[in-house]
Amino acid sequence: FERWRPPEEPYIKINVDTAFYVHISKSCSGIIVRYGRSRTIAEKVTVNESILSAFTVEAIACLQALRLGVDLNFKRVVVEGDYLSVINKANLSCVDRLAIEAYIQDIRTEQRRLRECEFVYVSQEANKSTYLLVQEGWSRGDGLNLEHSYLEEMVALNCRGVSEDDEASVAMASKGILVKGDFSEGEKDDWIFLE
Repeated sequence: FERWRPPEEPYIKINVDTAFYVHISKSCSGIIVRYGRSRTIAEKVTVNESILSAFTVEAIACLQALRLGVDLNFKRVVVEGDYLSVINKANLSCVDRLAIEAYIQDIRTEQRRLRECEFVYVSQEANKSTYLLVQEGWSRGDGLNLEHSYLEEMVALNCRGVSEDDEASVAMASKGILVKGDFSEGEKDDWIFLE
């Protein structure tokens, strides 16, 4: 049984997972951004429409993860997911003629905006928190109305033994992303809302 592992400093780890609903051409992407010993600093759930294939879903999710990292001004990131074909293509520099090539090109463009970026395949067990985020996001309808207590439990499930102090550092806004960090001189670990 493989568990999530914290990134080496100074890297930020971005875990990504998806669910694809072929009968309605929709997908749900979940992203959890962590630093250090499982400290969650950002999360995002997105429902994507007009999706034609599972490969497209995975490529879109990787692109969304990278864009979130760039938007949050991270310089060194490790993107983890359980879709080997997209991760392999993102790590290669050759051009492919598959339907996802446009997304792969966009991924490479976003990669260049970072100082260092690595794509790593992980098992579904190691990516369980992100999987649960996607499932809960989809079941709530719009993919974004998640409750703080559910997310705390979800991340705690996957990070047991990593750091008890950090298990409860998870939250989500009704729309957008909540980011945890030191944003004011007086207060540590404030939550700010990004639109």
